[in-house]
Amino acid sequence: GRRIQETTLIERKDIKWDGFNVRSINIRAETTKTDTYAPLKCLDDDLQAHIRHYYQLSKDRKPPYLFLNKFNKKFFRNAATVYLGELSLRLLKIKITAHYFRHRFCTETCGAGLPIKDIQAICGIKSVSVLLDVYSHTSQQGQASVLERTRL
Repeated sequence: GRRIQETTLIERKDIKWDGFNVRSINIRAETTKTDTYAPLKCLDDDLQAHIRHYYQLSKDRKPPYLFLNKFNKKFFRNAATVYLGELSLRLLKIKITAHYFRHRFCTETCGAGLPIKDIQAICGIKSVSVLLDVYSHTSQQGQASVLERTRL
């Protein structure tokens, strides 16, 4: 659910460890031009394994950024966007963007009735009103469900 611009800017120093497990990551919200951090404290096993792998790969060189391209430079976000677009066009015949996955994740979790504050924390969205206005959609089925559950 994180923006690709932010997740590709993870610095080694921003990873907090608890033994061999990643406890939290401070993701630089560089795209907001505020130079603030978006802490990510809820990491699943796959993400932890992915971060451990990249951390180990760069252990000897100790570059400042965790995810580097094949030239050992900071990962350029447009490279992932271009690759994802080309791959999805070739396999699915439609162009999919990273933003699509973020929007889909937020929309599906809101629609599933999961706690809004938890979705907000996982996605790094600062305002609940943004989550409700942009990602929460009403539907006939949802409205019928509300009426059914509240019927006396």
